[in-house]
Amino acid sequence: MFSAVLLAARPAPAQAPSPSPASADDLARRHHDRGTSLYNLGQFEEAISEYRRGYEQKADPVFLYNIAQAYGQLGAPDKALFFYRRYLSTAPEAPNRHQVEERIADLEKLVAAEQRVRTPVPPEPLSGAATAPVSLVPEPALAATAPDRPVWHRWGFWAGLGTLVAAGVVLGLLASSRSSDQPPPALGSMRFF
Repeated sequence: MFSAVLLAARPAPAQAPSPSPASADDLARRHHDRGTSLYNLGQFEEAISEYRRGYEQKADPVFLYNIAQAYGQLGAPDKALFFYRRYLSTAPEAPNRHQVEERIADLEKLVAAEQRVRTPVPPEPLSGAATAPVSLVPEPALAATAPDRPVWHRWGFWAGLGTLVAAGVVLGLLASSRSSDQPPPALGSMRFF
C-alpha cells in the first residue's frame, strides 16, 4: 500500500533520540503500523482511530492520506474527500498528487450525485399555468383522505361492527324476554314433542 511505503521511505531524523522511553516519532510509527494492520484486516473504523492518534503524535500528511483511504473503504465519500484535500494541502509536493487529484474529482462527482438523490427537485410548473401559493396547513379535503387500504384494516370498521353486534345482542335479549309472558318452566317439566 502506498501509505506504508511513504512512511517507510522517510529518512530517520538526524537528531539523537530523546531520553524519554518513547519519542513522538516512535509512538507515531506504532500507531501507523497498528492502523495499517487494522486496515488490512478490514477494520477501517479502528484503523482511522489509530491513524488519528498517530497524527496527534506527529503531524505527518501520510496519516491524512491513510484516513482518507479508510473512509473511502467505509463508503463515506464526503469524509474521504475532506481528508484527501487536507493531505494535498499539507503535502503540496506529494509524489502521488496527480492520482489524489483524480480521486478527489471522482469523489466530488459522487458526493454531488448523493446530494441530488437526497434533495428531491420540485416538479416544474406547467408552462402558462397559474401556480397556487403553497400552504403549510393541509386542506381539509386532503387531510381527511384515508390511505388506500381495505375497509377491514381500519379500526373504525371493527369499532362499528362491535357496536352493532353488542346492540343486536342487547335488543335480542330484550325482545326474547318480552315475547314470553309466561315464566320459564321449571327444570324437568320441559316437553320436547
